[in-house]
Amino acid sequence: MLVVTGLLVVGFVTLGAATVISVTRANGPGPPTLADVPIPAGVELVDSHALCQAEACDGAGGVFGWSEVRVEVAVPRLAEHFFGNGWIGDPAGCPEGVRCFQQGGLRSTIRPWLEVDETVGTAMRASIRERGIVEDDLVYVSVVRCGILTDC
Repeated sequence: MLVVTGLLVVGFVTLGAATVISVTRANGPGPPTLADVPIPAGVELVDSHALCQAEACDGAGGVFGWSEVRVEVAVPRLAEHFFGNGWIGDPAGCPEGVRCFQQGGLRSTIRPWLEVDETVGTAMRASIRERGIVEDDLVYVSVVRCGILTDC
């Protein structure tokens, strides 16, 4: 009787573990966060948001400021930092004036905040303006996991 009970317990534990592993693999990795992109020291996160549509979220976007650094210098410096951290430039499908990168199933973009469509981050825009932050030299960085909502 003890052997049968032991086998049943082992069977249930094995079945439970297999179910957890199966569900985890089916869902795959979740959406990335801004922590998944290489932002250098000294660059301040001003505001951020999740990148979502009705069916799912596939990433995040953030507005960054770099004290005493103009946007014309900040965008190329950030791009250099991405390259230095193993990200690969990905110009395919990248709008003019935007720097695009890929690494390990992630796609990231860097662009001046003022060139981001007004419909993107409306709550962030309101928050930044309400705090009296000058937007001229802010940079917008986004990151998505390819294949969730965005084909890369």
